[in-house]
Amino acid sequence: MAKETAILFKDQAYFTPVNIIRWMKFYILSEEAFTKVFPEASAEISSYFFWDQHLGYGGLAGDSFNLDHFLDNSNIDRFSMIVAALLDSYSMSKEEIRAKVIASEKLKEFERIKVARFLAVNIDFDEAFGVKEHFEILQRALQKRTFYELSHTPIEDLEGEWTSTYETGALDYNYNMTDFMALGKQVKLVISKHDQRFYISTWLVKVYDYTSREERDLAVRQTYVTFRNGYLHHHYDTEGGFYFSHRSPVFDYKVETFQTQFGDVGFTFRRTLQG
Repeated sequence: MAKETAILFKDQAYFTPVNIIRWMKFYILSEEAFTKVFPEASAEISSYFFWDQHLGYGGLAGDSFNLDHFLDNSNIDRFSMIVAALLDSYSMSKEEIRAKVIASEKLKEFERIKVARFLAVNIDFDEAFGVKEHFEILQRALQKRTFYELSHTPIEDLEGEWTSTYETGALDYNYNMTDFMALGKQVKLVISKHDQRFYISTWLVKVYDYTSREERDLAVRQTYVTFRNGYLHHHYDTEGGFYFSHRSPVFDYKVETFQTQFGDVGFTFRRTLQG
C-alpha cells in the first residue's frame, strides 16, 4: 500500500496515497491552461516533479499538494475550470497514464530505466478509487470551498478530555537530546477554558521516560485557541502578545466524537472526560 500524504486546501488536509497525488500533478502539469493561469506555481511544481534526483517529487510541500500556496478566493474558480477540463478530456486509467508517460516530452529527457521505475512504483493503485475519482473529490471541494462539512458547535462543547482513536500520522516533535521515546501515535487532547477570549488546547502523547524508567504523558503542543467558522484558531503566547499560528478544521462532531487536524496530521477523537 502506498504511503499517504495530503491535498491541502483551505487549511484542510484530504489524505491521499502519494502515488495518486503524483499522477494528479502529472495531469495538471500537462494542461496548458494551468501554465498560463498559474505560471509561478506551474514552474515550481514542474521544477521538482521533473527533478532528476527525485522524479515525481512535485514541490509545494514535497509529496503533498498544497493548493493554498497558489489559490485564494480570487482564482479558485479558474483552477476549478482547469480541473473540469481534465475530467472531461481524460479517463485517467492506468493504460492512459502509461501512454501519457511514454509520450511526455519532459520525461524523454530522463534515462529510460528511471522513467520505467517511476511508472512501476506509482502505477499500483486501485482503479475503483483512482486518479479520476480523486480529481472529482477535488472538484467538489473547489466548488464548495471545503473538503468537509465543518462543525459550528460552540467551543464549550469541545471542552474536556479527548483520546484519539485514529491518527494519520504522529505529531511532529523533536525527541533528540531528550530522555523520552514516543510510544505510538495516540494523542490525548485536553481543551480547557483560559479566559473570556481563549481556551487552551494541550496535546499529549505517551512516552517512555528513560530517567524515571516509567511511562508518562508528555505535552508536545499547547496552544491558545478560539473557535469560529468551523476552525480552531491556534495562537501562541509570546512577549509581544498572542501570535496566530494556524487553524484546524473541526468536522463530523457527534457530541462524543469529532475529527480535526493539526498541521498535516489527522485525528479522530473520542471524549474520555466531560469539560
